[in-house]
Amino acid sequence: MSLKQKTLINTGIVFGASVINRIINFISKIVLAILLKPSDFGLVGIAGFVINTLALFKEMGLEAALIYTKREIKKAADTAFIVLLIIAVLLSAIAFLSAPLVASFYEERLLSPIIRTLSLTFIFTALIIVPHALFTKELQFKKITMVQIFSASVGVSSTITLAYINFGVWSLVYGGLIGGFAGLILMYMVSDWRPNFSFDKEVAKELIGYGKFMFGTTMAVFFIQNLDNAVVGKVMGMSMLGAYIMAYSIANMPATGITNVTHIVTFPTYSKISDNRKDLRKAYLEVFKYISLFSIPLTFGILAISSEFITVVLKEKWLPAIPALQILCFFGLFRSLAGTTGEVFKAVGKPSILFKSYAAQLVAIVILLYPMTLWYGIIGTSITVTATLFFVMLWQLKKISEILEIRGIAIIKILTPCIAASLMMFLTLYLSYMYSGYNILYLILRIMAGFLVYSVSLYMLTKGEIWVDIKELKRLVTSRVKKYES
Repeated sequence: MSLKQKTLINTGIVFGASVINRIINFISKIVLAILLKPSDFGLVGIAGFVINTLALFKEMGLEAALIYTKREIKKAADTAFIVLLIIAVLLSAIAFLSAPLVASFYEERLLSPIIRTLSLTFIFTALIIVPHALFTKELQFKKITMVQIFSASVGVSSTITLAYINFGVWSLVYGGLIGGFAGLILMYMVSDWRPNFSFDKEVAKELIGYGKFMFGTTMAVFFIQNLDNAVVGKVMGMSMLGAYIMAYSIANMPATGITNVTHIVTFPTYSKISDNRKDLRKAYLEVFKYISLFSIPLTFGILAISSEFITVVLKEKWLPAIPALQILCFFGLFRSLAGTTGEVFKAVGKPSILFKSYAAQLVAIVILLYPMTLWYGIIGTSITVTATLFFVMLWQLKKISEILEIRGIAIIKILTPCIAASLMMFLTLYLSYMYSGYNILYLILRIMAGFLVYSVSLYMLTKGEIWVDIKELKRLVTSRVKKYES
């Protein structure tokens, strides 16, 4: 089987799992938004910011280094495992001790026990990183997706059950921990790898040497994605933070639901062909095309139905999220398109480009975020993060074009039919809204009509070419399923 065929199959597997996970998470978010208060999401948002800040140090780029390394993988995996476990214990201790200080700063007493409870996630993560990296390196995505779906299902069902029986904010805390622990157990059930607790200093030095730029990039991206929560929570309180978090999560569906799929598959694939720039260029343009095909219509679709969706489904208490959602849907689009570049930079041994671009964005956000939030509320916050990401996306696409020798007309040729079809869909949704008003049934029918208009428009604009690879993917997946059944 060719690398392209293997990549298409793995993309289909991961995409299918991602769709299932997104459906589960989306439905659960709606249910939890009805059962819980915005302030509950705000509290967990701040606790998550603290935990995720410390989690920047949880793997130091070692997972990417394991996937990239050309050394004996068993020795590298054992060494990485020991380093990861030591880091996890230290981070758990720091989170436990710093929790009262965070609670005092935000004047929210509940934050301390929430942070201390969530500190257990560092141990779960440390134990799961190495087998996850090994599966990724060998393109064994079926096992990874099985673990992810199981973990998400257990976590979501636990969270909703606890929320229903009035556990309040603790349903979000305990549900996440239960899901994480379930995923950890299943990961080791499907993995043949077991740690030998052996450590090689030279291997550790090599892994950390590669991972340092990935670590720097991870730090910059984390603060870019979470500094807004910290500022909104301090300036505007937990309820407005909850509204902002809801808007951000919905708007980021294109990035988290689609781009993350390609990140999982493309890095090990790009690494295998990194010495052949012609093949790498062709592979990148195909990925960029399919990310655009999904991300652009999702952005315009969210923009068209945002007001009606929140009013009809989430109800009045979430109305403050509407203007932020309408701005942040473009943040999701820019994040999706910029996200196509990262795996190429890593595969060609240039992770420093990622670090420099996101470091520049972080500086801009640090300068602008507080005054914009103070003056314009969560609208100002949304404008800040969206505008800064737009310029990062342009710069990263420019660098990719230089490395892979891609002409600008190739990018424009990919984007034009996607944007044109999406605008037709947007116009359909907007005009149909004028005649339907706020109604859940009409909302569902309009979404279906919008999808149909986009699909037909795209087919006509591309003269049917878009379905060629989709048919190939279906054929390959079908043949693989028949092989397993036989």
